[in-house]
Amino acid sequence: MKKYAFLAGVEEYPSSEVNTLEFAVNDVVEIGRILEKSCGFESPVVLKNPTDLKFMEELDDLAPEIREEDLFFFLFTGHGIERDGEVCLLANNANPRMDLGLIRLARLQEYLARIRASQRMLFLDCCRTNPDTDKGALDNVMTDLFSRNIDFALGSCGENQITMLLKACKTGQRAYEWGKKRHGVFSWYLGKGLSGEAWENGELSGRKLCGFVKNNVVEWGRAKNREQQPDFVQLEDPADIILVAAEKQPPPGELVFCPHCGKYNTVAETFHCNGCNKDYFCTIHRNAAGLCPSCAKPGFPWGKVLIGGLLAAITLTGAGIGLFPELLKPFSREHRPQQKTELTPAPPPAVEKKQVKSIQQQPVKAVTPKKPEPAKPLPSLAAMTAGLDHGICSGNFTTVLQSVRSKIKNRKIEAKKGDLTAYITRYQQLCSPQAAGYSGPLFGGAGWYLPEQQDGGLLVAEDGTITDGRSFIQRLLPLFTDKDKQLCTVKPRQLFTLLVSMEQQGGLSFAPDFRDKASRQYNAICGRSVAWYQGLDANYNGSAEELFYYPQTDNGGEFINAAGKRVATGESFLKGLPQAAGSGAICASNEDSLLKLLYFINKSGKAKLPDDFFARLSSNYAARCGNKR
Repeated sequence: MKKYAFLAGVEEYPSSEVNTLEFAVNDVVEIGRILEKSCGFESPVVLKNPTDLKFMEELDDLAPEIREEDLFFFLFTGHGIERDGEVCLLANNANPRMDLGLIRLARLQEYLARIRASQRMLFLDCCRTNPDTDKGALDNVMTDLFSRNIDFALGSCGENQITMLLKACKTGQRAYEWGKKRHGVFSWYLGKGLSGEAWENGELSGRKLCGFVKNNVVEWGRAKNREQQPDFVQLEDPADIILVAAEKQPPPGELVFCPHCGKYNTVAETFHCNGCNKDYFCTIHRNAAGLCPSCAKPGFPWGKVLIGGLLAAITLTGAGIGLFPELLKPFSREHRPQQKTELTPAPPPAVEKKQVKSIQQQPVKAVTPKKPEPAKPLPSLAAMTAGLDHGICSGNFTTVLQSVRSKIKNRKIEAKKGDLTAYITRYQQLCSPQAAGYSGPLFGGAGWYLPEQQDGGLLVAEDGTITDGRSFIQRLLPLFTDKDKQLCTVKPRQLFTLLVSMEQQGGLSFAPDFRDKASRQYNAICGRSVAWYQGLDANYNGSAEELFYYPQTDNGGEFINAAGKRVATGESFLKGLPQAAGSGAICASNEDSLLKLLYFINKSGKAKLPDDFFARLSSNYAARCGNKR
């Protein structure tokens, strides 16, 4: 059995809508150190202020390494919120108003379900606040919905799994930070329990650990006049989890070696140190706290003492046997009397010589080495693509792609160049997700956009890298604000079609005037390249809609609707304008949008309009259409 740990602490929240914390990162760093040093965990994964994408990627990469017989330890320290009936943990890039950086509980549950460990311990130190200032105390209490959703989402387990969940506080309470210790109160006592104080007879069980943390946090709250009571959940299998198993003890009469001074004692004359979790120290070395000299005095050169102990052992074992045979006689395993003048061992019995002789006389049979079995070929992505059917459409393609990417990365399936392209193309044919291609430095190369109704959809690069729409938007918006020329490396039609898809099909929400402001800002940075108009009838067919106009194409530019389809060209629009104005066909369009469009076309050089054109068109519009705007 191996032990794996995934620890994530978030204390830095750049968004002004989320209060920063002080010690969330300290918590996971210290817990990781204790798990590795004292509890036998192998290189715990410790994430400091991760984004939601980094959090999910690291958890997804860890899952294939964990087997059924292993143990899994999970800890998150930071903020959690309830939003529109959905529970989320807040990553470093969290912006609740923009719906960014949210680790949704439903998605986390999907990822944890891939961890096959038969024993899982999950700890959540959320809803945190500072007890000295209560910064943000009005909106970070543990709600009933938050608590219950966590219980059933994370506390449930698969077949042959034991899952224990401990939350930092109960409904209506907050999880406090402890400035004096520079840790969260919950995580501080979790570390104390793991490092030795919750151990019993050299063993650490899940129930002992959770009970220790719960009792000490409650006592801290009473002393500070604060209410915080950790909430323990184990929904299904009632069996206990053993984080650290007790070592098999030697027989009571056998001599054991003291790691401090090198002296030999019987087991009954030794003690177990709670600091370093080592056994067989002489009882004379134990202090009032049950610690050995090395742990009682930080910086004590116990390495030298151990070396001295080894030398003492050699002296006692070698020279000491000749000097004090009667002293060691009661502890001899064979209890045979020994001659004081002879220390050489007796010759082996004659029968053993005969056996050796007979064995030597037997002919040696030649052993033919077995040929190594040929390695089994890996399943290929091409074969998976050929086997796809409509059943894949019922699942979440985000999860499917993440699984495929993980298998490629961990060499569980073989993927050649172009295989991923073929896989996504086949998915489009079966499920019609209307995936759109993209390319450019801003995207990190070429790839596809899949408008899943989750996290703003997916951006899938040719190399298999997956980015969710929310993370992409968070990187994109500062480029508009900072007037970064990097925006100009992307064709405007490609960029704005992608933004509309993320809003309409990817579940993101933008401000009502976002398209207008974004197009204006893009023009200010990159020149007149795009304009957005609401209520425009470019075909004069009596049906107005939201349109983008892109002048940097042939045929006088082109009009693209919100679905990404071209509905008219600049030439056809200008050619039909005089007749539409005379017949009243322009009345379907909003007058402001129509005049702004024509002004933009004139300034872009796609048409040369006389100075009095706009006044005459406005007068004609009023006569034919009234004061419609």
